Amino acid sequence: MIFIGTLNEQKGIQYLVKIISKIIDAYPTIEIIIVGVGPYQILVNNLIKEYPENIQYFEQLPHSEVAKTLARTWVALSTSITLKNSSEQTAGFLLEAMACGNGIVAFNSGGISRFVEDGINGLLSDEKNIDKYVNNISLLLKDKNGLHKMQKNNRQKAVQFYDAKSNVKKLEQLLVKKLST
Repeated sequence: MIFIGTLNEQKGIQYLVKIISKIIDAYPTIEIIIVGVGPYQILVNNLIKEYPENIQYFEQLPHSEVAKTLARTWVALSTSITLKNSSEQTAGFLLEAMACGNGIVAFNSGGISRFVEDGINGLLSDEKNIDKYVNNISLLLKDKNGLHKMQKNNRQKAVQFYDAKSNVKKLEQLLVKKLST
């Protein structure tokens, strides 16, 4: 599993830490990668001290390493929450994870539900619902066929809707059609 993002309140790090703790307690051999820095760094540092065998931490990864790292993981985690004046519009990390064929487990926050369909290419829970989120991860750990289906759906969706070449081709077709009328 992997999380990439700023370690701050909007990214829900305070919830991510609790979720990871519960998952490691339930699945002691699981490995989790966390990439990011930010004001909630101390929470992640404390988690790493508690579970040093389970967590790999990087302040940042070169962009060339992000895809390689995502290819080694099976599920991308997003715990973004809505704050008073802002919400997650599009988690770029999740789009990259989809392109690499990761399943998604996320809070249903902001615009995430525009590209993560619950039960199709990921599992969503209400914001801050830690127990449901942990249950969603457990479901994927227990149902490898369901996970593989979500991974396949994500790869297809990423190519169909978010691939630059595909989008340029669609735009060209629309322009040709518009110019010929």
